[in-house]
Amino acid sequence: MLLKISKSASKAEPMGQERHALLHIYQQCDGPNWTIGEGWKQAFDEVCCGDNRMVNKSPVNRSHPETRATKGNEMKNEGNPFDVEQSSKKNPFDDESNEESKKTNPFNESRNESSTTQALSNDRRINEWVGVGLTKKGNVSELKLVSTGVSGTLPNEVGVLKHLTLLDLHNNKLLGNLPRPLGNLSSLTWLNLSGNSLTGYIPFTFGQLSSLIQLDLSNNEFEGLIPIELANAKNLQTLILANNVLAGAIPPELSKLSKLEYLNLSKNRLTGELPREFAKLSSLKEFR
Repeated sequence: MLLKISKSASKAEPMGQERHALLHIYQQCDGPNWTIGEGWKQAFDEVCCGDNRMVNKSPVNRSHPETRATKGNEMKNEGNPFDVEQSSKKNPFDDESNEESKKTNPFNESRNESSTTQALSNDRRINEWVGVGLTKKGNVSELKLVSTGVSGTLPNEVGVLKHLTLLDLHNNKLLGNLPRPLGNLSSLTWLNLSGNSLTGYIPFTFGQLSSLIQLDLSNNEFEGLIPIELANAKNLQTLILANNVLAGAIPPELSKLSKLEYLNLSKNRLTGELPREFAKLSSLKEFR
């Protein structure tokens, strides 16, 4: 089950929703096992541990390092939702979890919202998260985690990052279908998800990415037809869909991509001839 955004956290702008969306990505994409995750883990632990302190109401003596370390280890062993031994016994995000796990779930709406809102909106370290870039106003503009062991499925919350211009997660271990809310990222200019194990259909919502310049979905396991909606991404200059299991004919609608310079559809199961309309692609420099 996906984590829930509390009502108070959803009102925190600009960083409340975006920070929470990043934490969703970290949680669902096996963040604790990324090869590099500086900033991400600290922020996630900060929210979790902060909520645990509210539940336990047992102050930690921060002036004594041994006490601080002991408390930290206890919280890690008892409340870490990613611990293998703990997860095999009790899933804190499961609908059927007991009342105690509901109390200690930092993303549960029934928890102390004022404490968690403060933690979510505290962005003093978000610019130190590996792979995250910010605009001058503090919005998330870049997410680049290449060959870092990102796995699992991308959550729908990625669609919250509406100021994102670059999303680069290539050469990782992503699985499953891409979330349709990716089509909400109207500012996105660069999308590279190549070299994963993504499956299903290419979302038709990608046609809504009006600012997109480069799209690389190569070396995955996408199937079905090439969506004709891609023709609506008028600013596309590079389109790479090579080495998937795409089938059917090449849609002639792609000829409407007047700015297209590089097109690679090789190593798929496409059938039929090259559409005559492709003669209109005057900017095309290379086609495979």
